[in-house]
Order: sequence, then structure tokens, then C-alpha cells
Amino acid sequence: MAAVPTGGADLSSLRFVGTGASTCPPEVLKRFLAAWGGDAVRQVYGMTEFAGAIAQVHHDVTPDGAAVGLPLAQADVAILTDDGKLHQGPSTPTGELLVRGPQVFAGYVDARQTAGAFHDGWLRTGDICRIGETGQLHIAGRIKDLIIRGGHNIDPMALEDAAMAHPGVALAAAVGLPDAYAGEVPMLFVVPAAGAAGDLADLPAFIDARIFEAPARPRRIEQIDDMPLTPVGKIFKPRLRELAAEHAARAIIATAAPDAGATVQAVTDGIRGLHLRLDLPPGIDADSADRIRAALGELPLAVVG
Repeated sequence: MAAVPTGGADLSSLRFVGTGASTCPPEVLKRFLAAWGGDAVRQVYGMTEFAGAIAQVHHDVTPDGAAVGLPLAQADVAILTDDGKLHQGPSTPTGELLVRGPQVFAGYVDARQTAGAFHDGWLRTGDICRIGETGQLHIAGRIKDLIIRGGHNIDPMALEDAAMAHPGVALAAAVGLPDAYAGEVPMLFVVPAAGAAGDLADLPAFIDARIFEAPARPRRIEQIDDMPLTPVGKIFKPRLRELAAEHAARAIIATAAPDAGATVQAVTDGIRGLHLRLDLPPGIDADSADRIRAALGELPLAVVG
């Protein structure tokens, strides 16, 4: 909607624009308000396991920065910090958001998943959050989306927001690029804005100037035509992690045995998680096969084949 030309239309009647599925990037919100005017955007936060909405910025409440709103009726919220303590707002430290209420689901079909879904009767959302002074929830990202570079936690939203501030970027998403030394390093996928595919040469320097921690700067930036999305419009990061893993694996194969003709595919399933499937051509010599397997074995991923 931010990119839709208004053509001089009278937009004074616009009162409410709801957004959900994931936190609205600040730069997208900024572009939308610049084009459409008014204070109309209100975020909704929820999850299927809670039968829908948990919090919302109500139409008559001023958003607290990028907050996703106040808890709704029959939704109790708390923050679980790394020391195992629960904090209820307002003004909590940052940790994992927990929620409880009569609408919480009974559990997953797979009991192994259910066991990790709760903490002392609270549903674990998997979202990093703090409760602000006004009681509104500030979602900082997904725990599983954190990029852990040699024990250093990197928030992908910091990279994504830096990239989205570039006028030539329509959409950005950061994931971990598997690395033999650090475990993973930041990799950024960007979708160019219309007509800007050839105007992103300055993007690495643009991002570096906005990311003060050198380890958090993206090791690789990849332009893609379309961002993989879930059916409800969320960026589908599992697919991006697969693409990053394939990039890392192919670079290793190109060094270990460039002429061997080996191919690799990254796959995610419920048993192995993210792993590599190696396809060696018939007749490959044993030395080349051993070099490839040994090189891939340095990555923090299982290799099948």
C-alpha cells in the first residue's frame, strides 16, 4: 500500500489501517504515512496457538513507537528473562513473551513439540519482547531468528531496518549464513524497489554506516526478485536459511573439488532440522568425494548423501 500511487485522491476519510502477521518495519510505516498522511496505522499481534489476537493498538490510542499494542481482554502477559524470572509490566526487561488465558490451545499433535511450548502454565510465544511504561508490548524479533556469531547474538531486525532505510530497497530480511569458524555470520536478502535493481551498489556502505558493531554487518548481501512469504504474508525465513546454507555449501565445494560436479541442496524437516543433501555424480573419484565431505563437515549442519 505504501507504494500505491494516490493520484491526488482525497484521503481525509482514512481512519484505520490494520497490520499484523509480523511487526511492521519502521521504514515501511514511514513511507506509508508520507504517502497517505494521518495517524491511521494500528498493529495487531497474535498467534494461532492463542486463538488469535494477544495485543492490539486500539484505534483511539496513540502507538508507543513501534509497539504492537496493549494486551486484550483475557490475555495475561509476562516476560521470561534468561535468569528464569517472570516480569509483568509495565516497564519490564527484555526477554521471551509468555501469555496465558482461557483461549490457549491444548497442545500440538506431536507431544514432543507440546512439551517445549509451555512454561509453568504460560504459553511461550518464542518472541523477544519488553513491556513499556504504558503497558504496550514491544516485539523485538523471534528468538530462533537471532544470528549467533561465535556466541555473539545479533538482532536481524537491526540489519533489516538499516537496509530498508535505503530508498532502493523494497524489502529486506537477514538470516545466519553457516560459517565453519563462527557458526554463522549475517547474510542479508533484499528485494529492490521498482526500477532500483541497478542502483544498490552503495548498499553495503549504506548499511555499514548504520551498524556500529562490525560483527553485525552482513557478510553477504543477495538481491532476489521475490521474498518468500507464508500464506499470511510473513517473510518465510526457513527458506532464506536454506538459500544461505546452499550458498555456503556451494562455495566450499567450489574450493574443495571445483571440477567434481557435486551438487548440494539445503532441506528443512522435522527430524533433522536444516541439513544438506549432497549428490555426488557417478564415477567421482574417492579422493574428491572425501575432500567434499570433509569440507562440508566443517559447517554446523548435518550432511546426508
